[in-house]
Amino acid sequence: MQQPQRPTSRRFSDDETRKIYERAAQIESKTLFGPADDSLSRDELVSAANRAGISDTAVEAAIKQLEQERVEARAHAVQKRKTQSYALAAGGAIVLLTTLSAIGSQRALASRQIAVEQARSNIEVALQRRQDLVPNAIALAKANLGNERELIAALNRPSVDAETLRTVTEKLEAKGVQVGALDELAGSENRIAVARRRFNESASDYNQKASSFPTSAWRGVFGFPAKVEGFQADPGAKVAPKF
Repeated sequence: MQQPQRPTSRRFSDDETRKIYERAAQIESKTLFGPADDSLSRDELVSAANRAGISDTAVEAAIKQLEQERVEARAHAVQKRKTQSYALAAGGAIVLLTTLSAIGSQRALASRQIAVEQARSNIEVALQRRQDLVPNAIALAKANLGNERELIAALNRPSVDAETLRTVTEKLEAKGVQVGALDELAGSENRIAVARRRFNESASDYNQKASSFPTSAWRGVFGFPAKVEGFQADPGAKVAPKF
């Protein structure tokens, strides 16, 4: 059989040389052991390498390198799985912490907003109570003033019967009702002052929580106001009522 001519001008790079050696070894292995063999024993591998001109030392070194690469590859795969597991665990922890932060912020703001609204309602109740007491106190004062005048007029008469004097005196003693109404009016003013103070405290507590992190980050998400203004009296409250 005529041997194929080999060109002498062709030169091969290191990478090409390595690939040629690998393919030559594969061809040699198939020639020796047939295409049906899927693997070679160590002795068969050495024998095939020797026929290809590769020494036993080079084969052993190559086998060690290959085994070392497999060990490193398995270790790398294990480390990669661990890293992925850690990443998933860290991601789950972040999601859990974020959810808990959102829930905690929502509940904290909701409870403080309820306290603010309750305090506002207490002010309105106290103001309405005062509004109801003022006309009654004024009416009682006018009535007692009339009773005092009636008593003075009765005493200035030349003759005053006992029945008239008793009736006028009883009317005058009703002045105690007026005093009680004034006391109740004063008590309503105290209740208004307390309600205003508690409202401002609730508003300050809400504002402090709404501006603190991480609640401030979730406030807008849940639609809570950024700030609750302190109690401001109605401008009409500065003017005395007229009756």
